[in-house]
Amino acid sequence: MAQTGFPLPPELISEIFSWLPSTPLNSAAPPAALPAALLLPQVCREWRAISQTTPSLWRCLAVHLLDVVSEFRNAGLRTTLKAWLEPRRTNELEIELVCAAWDIPSAFTMEMVLIGAAARMRSLTLKTTRFGLRSLDVLRIELPSLERFSAHARNTGDPLSLNFEYLKNSPQLKDVALDSNLFVDPEATFIPWSALTRLSLQLHPTAAAAILRLTPLLEEFTLAFPSERWSASEDAPLPILLRHLRKLDIHRCNGTQILNYLRCPTLRDLVVMVPYGAEHVDNLLGFLTRADGDCALKRFKLHYAPQNSTDDLRSVLGAPQMAALEELLFTCTFFPSLVAVLSSDSRDATGTGILPSLKSLEITTDAFTIPDLHPVIAILDQRRGMESFRLIFAAKLARTELSAEVKAGLTGLKEKGMEVLVGVLEMYRIGKIGKVLFS
Repeated sequence: MAQTGFPLPPELISEIFSWLPSTPLNSAAPPAALPAALLLPQVCREWRAISQTTPSLWRCLAVHLLDVVSEFRNAGLRTTLKAWLEPRRTNELEIELVCAAWDIPSAFTMEMVLIGAAARMRSLTLKTTRFGLRSLDVLRIELPSLERFSAHARNTGDPLSLNFEYLKNSPQLKDVALDSNLFVDPEATFIPWSALTRLSLQLHPTAAAAILRLTPLLEEFTLAFPSERWSASEDAPLPILLRHLRKLDIHRCNGTQILNYLRCPTLRDLVVMVPYGAEHVDNLLGFLTRADGDCALKRFKLHYAPQNSTDDLRSVLGAPQMAALEELLFTCTFFPSLVAVLSSDSRDATGTGILPSLKSLEITTDAFTIPDLHPVIAILDQRRGMESFRLIFAAKLARTELSAEVKAGLTGLKEKGMEVLVGVLEMYRIGKIGKVLFS
């Protein structure tokens, strides 16, 4: 240890570095999230020395106050944070503050972090009550280095509007995410809408449309809302031109109606859910047709209702805007319709093969049994240029063993240079493969 210059026992050094940077500081349960010894002032002095030597480990800080905790415990946490927020350090910070109950000790801790990190903060995520967010609104701080901002509020029954005054001097802010429990008047906030390139909203589409008219430079947009129909009493939005938009994600909207009002001539990446019903297919096809200009999708993630017909799917995947598509991610309980559309004798409106540029195919299914994979393997074997195939089961399977014939077919695809993966998602972990059936 003498060579390192840190007069700390090796096990404590190991404990510090094993904690960083992913585990949040959690004043509600320090032994689980933060070694109790790290709350000691003498350790903080050594912590400061370590941080000066290894700045790359000290960019991210997450503080989670998950329960109402004593002032004594908050004071110990603030002692640690003061050392972490040493003013002489110059590296930019990514901060996540989560506060379940906005009591006075917790508020003091949150405000101390914001004030101490304001000048160097590159990314800020706030998750607390609406009252807590409103309280932070009155802090007289500026975030000149801020590039990403995310605000999420618990629905506590206090309909307070927010103006985010601390964002008024954030010239580098380009990425904003807001959830559905926030009351935001886009014209009255200090969010620099006109400069944003990425935006994620959990808002009613009418409210989202009002914001989209203020974002001429937007390149990526995500909208999530469980019920996205306009009522008969409100006017549907006028068409919205998003000239620079390259990625659109509306798969967490319960419908496709908003597609009728968006014009995205340079779109390259589309994520959408198409529920059962011809109107949703028509909305999607109309959106692609009205895109005009240089719209040629490269990536398409489709959540598709199995009740929709094969002809509907053929119309979507055979659209001219799909001719250059390289990556298709298809989510559906059953996928015979996809197999039929991608078969060698399937043709688009021009008479050529559907998705001629396809290189990567990912199918996600919530079926409880493994379907017959021979038709899929046959199609992949016939199509030229395929580089990757992934089959993901999102539900717990009754049987998790592939037949010898299927394994042989998948092995043949691998021998041709294709990356192949068949796996089952880990329960409650979105996107995390828990069991690999073939790789």
